[in-house]
Amino acid sequence: MLEWEAKWSRGESQSPRSWAREVRSLSFQNNSSGKKFVQISQRQAEALQQHHQEAMVQLAMNLSHVRESAIGEIRVNASPTMHSKMRLAYHDAVNYVPQSKPAVTRLDSLDSQYVGPIGVGTELTPKGCMPSAGQSLVYMQRGTDIANATQAQKCHVKDQEQIWVVFDTGSTNIWVSSDLCKSGPCVKKGRSRYNHMTSNTYADPSHGVYLNIEFGTGRISGPQGIDDFHVGPFTVFKQTFGMIQVQDGKVFDEVPFEGILGLAFPKMSANGVRAFFDNIIEQKALEKNEFAFYFSLDNPSSNAILWGGVDKKFYQGDIEYFKVTDPYYWSTDLLSFQIGGQELMGSKTHSLLEGAPTGWGAKKPKAIVDTGTTFFTAESHLYSEVMDRLRSVPCRDVRKETHPDILYRLRRVDGKARDFVLSHNQYMTANSPNDENSICQPAFMKIDIPSEHGPAMVLGEVFLRHYFAVFDRGTNDIPEDTSTARIGFAKAKHGHKVSRHLQALTAHQPLFRGSRQGLDEWEE
Repeated sequence: MLEWEAKWSRGESQSPRSWAREVRSLSFQNNSSGKKFVQISQRQAEALQQHHQEAMVQLAMNLSHVRESAIGEIRVNASPTMHSKMRLAYHDAVNYVPQSKPAVTRLDSLDSQYVGPIGVGTELTPKGCMPSAGQSLVYMQRGTDIANATQAQKCHVKDQEQIWVVFDTGSTNIWVSSDLCKSGPCVKKGRSRYNHMTSNTYADPSHGVYLNIEFGTGRISGPQGIDDFHVGPFTVFKQTFGMIQVQDGKVFDEVPFEGILGLAFPKMSANGVRAFFDNIIEQKALEKNEFAFYFSLDNPSSNAILWGGVDKKFYQGDIEYFKVTDPYYWSTDLLSFQIGGQELMGSKTHSLLEGAPTGWGAKKPKAIVDTGTTFFTAESHLYSEVMDRLRSVPCRDVRKETHPDILYRLRRVDGKARDFVLSHNQYMTANSPNDENSICQPAFMKIDIPSEHGPAMVLGEVFLRHYFAVFDRGTNDIPEDTSTARIGFAKAKHGHKVSRHLQALTAHQPLFRGSRQGLDEWEE
């Protein structure tokens, strides 16, 4: 995840009620002239301001690479497999409902990330029941009234645990907080942990490994396991994932982190593990090999990921598609990046900036679409130029003459160029809500992409609030073949009708804060 350190390691935790008041008060931050700017939480605003200050100091010191291992250095060490145990082979006996239309998972805001529920592992219910010979077990989703279910039987299967995860298109592996973690943030009150000891579908890998991911302010580590993952009405069988055993760092104390579900490409996968969406393709779990993200402009509970298709009620017009040209990230060619009509990076000029790193001119720039990043990003030399042209100023002084439009030019699959133009209202954000003396700052962060996949700029959540995004792996049923992968954009719809539609689609899903912290004053 490209910007964990920048947005998860700063700020203080908020109580549910103070958070609810903040949500109601934001609804787009205005300056004294009534102009609207990008809405972010107070924690994000403070983190962005601190990032700008630190980044400019680092650039002034001529540091060529200053990102604190945001994606994380993964070290894979051979280790003995975990204890083995006998498991009942339920895979062929369980009757899972086939997925024939898009499934929707609502995403809830944690101030700095969006999380949604997944089920990990399976257990028999009622506890202690045993299926009879030839009995077809029925998977019952969380919240289902088993007693009144139409297919009620003596034995059913259910999730071993429901975990709230970040659905991240900027990473590939899966991490889940587990029973192996005995101390630290993972055992704090209100946090869930998957228990591999009680899951009837858990298995040890044939060759056990122990994974470590290091961050600038913390680390997570643990062994790999294999189990079933339930997302809405569909299931991915025998998915290899990392079980969090050690979770160190302030970042995990402050954010109720329970897991990551990576949705990037298999080339990024640690230890050659079959990626989650590759398993979806191989197991034909969805009608279409695609997923899509919708982000609201100002409602923290009206965000969603759609599985296996799209829903016209979340966007307007046609979806335009762009070829994935570096299937490591969801990355496409960036033909031009401009501020006020002047190109700063492009496919022809590559970079107009003096002092750009050697090799920039030999590689085509990329635009990376990443749901795990909040803001826009630029690499060191370009970031310095962006911040010089789009200065932080009092919000009342922001206008088109001082902060002109920015432009990203991408190439569609039909070869035609498509310009995405954003005004200062769409890329400037205030550092505090409802304050006519607020300082507005550009929603840009400095992140250096690994050289083999750059130079590149990230289009994060701020961009995706305006454009409904489709991540399409194509019609090919061979997961390793990524040649037909593409990214689609369409202008997103917003408003009460969209929020009500999403609420109806996900009525059975709990709100994260309401379910975990007893929040009883939530307002849509």
